[in-house]
Amino acid sequence: MRRSLLTTLTFVAATVPAHAQVTQAKLKGPEGPQASIYQIDVQGFAREEWTTRQYFDAPDDKRWQLRLFPSIEIGRKWIFVGGGADLAYGQKDNVEGVPLNGTYVENYRTRGARLDLAYLRLIPMSWLRIEGGRFKMPVPLTEMLWDADLKPQGGAVTLELKPKGELSRLALTGLAARGSHPFTDEKTNMVLLSATAEIKGGPQSKLALNGSVLQYTDYNDANGLDTRLFRQNSRALGGLALSEFRIVDLQARMHGGGQAPGELVFDYCINTQAQENRHGLWLGIVLGALPQSRARFEYVYAHIERDATLGAYNTDDFPWHTDWEGHRGEIAMGTGRSSSLHLIGQLQRPMSLTQTDGTHPWVRRLRIEWRIHISS
Repeated sequence: MRRSLLTTLTFVAATVPAHAQVTQAKLKGPEGPQASIYQIDVQGFAREEWTTRQYFDAPDDKRWQLRLFPSIEIGRKWIFVGGGADLAYGQKDNVEGVPLNGTYVENYRTRGARLDLAYLRLIPMSWLRIEGGRFKMPVPLTEMLWDADLKPQGGAVTLELKPKGELSRLALTGLAARGSHPFTDEKTNMVLLSATAEIKGGPQSKLALNGSVLQYTDYNDANGLDTRLFRQNSRALGGLALSEFRIVDLQARMHGGGQAPGELVFDYCINTQAQENRHGLWLGIVLGALPQSRARFEYVYAHIERDATLGAYNTDDFPWHTDWEGHRGEIAMGTGRSSSLHLIGQLQRPMSLTQTDGTHPWVRRLRIEWRIHISS
């Protein structure tokens, strides 16, 4: 079945406002320090995608995808509970027909519905935050290490101080999770320790420094990680990963506000357990911020070696997850109070694979996305 982008957008446009009208009638905002909070959030996108000049004579690919993330959070004073779903339907089923020695490219099923969020959050003191269940990643990792669509399943504790003066924030987070991938991942354990410091650079700017250690274990065990999720990591003949993964990540973000908001991102990681092909670099620049500005521009350059990180959990926006270098550019414009249109271009090539003629041609990907975000 083939549909045009116009048909796709029309479908989402008809669906999302209906959710918004229902939820807005039920919302009750906070009325004071002891008031209840009842918040409903709906995010989603409609996407048309073209991928050309693929490797090993693979045909060019064109597909469309719809995805919605409705969620709700209810709380009072210091205790909050939340839940959410991931609803997806696309032109192609990304799971059907993938052999055991193949690769799952996306971190979600392109056709399906699943529980995406289910958590309890406690904030008994201003400096203490405790989360358990399936929740959003509390550490600002870049897509080089963690896909924002994935949710850790476990528990996290964050200690946070907000000193006066130029040092505006100090935070320490510990996280332990198991089975955090939507595909088969029953026994993979993940432990994350992270420290963040924010320094004021001016009235509307700040520098955020973050250091993290991320370790994965038990992914090679029986009923552990599906071998199709090791992707481009070094693998044995049976499909299991050859490397262990303890990743040290160093990150710096410079935020600017005011009439010309923007951000500079530097992120470097090293897998201390790998002997080679263990480095990763992610550089980004953002100009503008929707809806404050009329448009937003983003550019990313990434260089991620084969065993820099466990390929099951980082970004799925590119055809490869590790062992690649590439560029991504994005232009976004607001189309309403709660929607925007995005044009995204990508160039990517693997670093160790070559075609029969020894060349490394660039794979090109173009996406047009209409995104919505309604929160009340």
